[in-house]
Amino acid sequence: ELPFRAYLPKKSILFLRKSGCPLPTRSEILVSDLSYFGDEGGIMCHVDLPANKFGSKPEGPLILSLTHISVQPNAPFSKDVVAYQKHRVKKLKKSGALGPEVITRLQP
Repeated sequence: ELPFRAYLPKKSILFLRKSGCPLPTRSEILVSDLSYFGDEGGIMCHVDLPANKFGSKPEGPLILSLTHISVQPNAPFSKDVVAYQKHRVKKLKKSGALGPEVITRLQP
């Protein structure tokens, strides 16, 4: 069910901040849509970030791999997400394609 609330792990927050993304202080995000980017990209989450404590907000939606977010354990689909994440990471490791986090900004 969309939208749904999720969380950014610390590693993803640090990566995004290094990339210049003005993140809010909380790690909670709202996933507003999902896209499939094929075998190479997997399932991607369209994230609407709130303004940070300075009032800055990224231009356009942020696109994050489903493997780089955490969902609430009580969400009805949480087991499916965890199963997908484990399968996806295993597949990427096996293919040797596991590299930097896949994080892209779309232009508005």
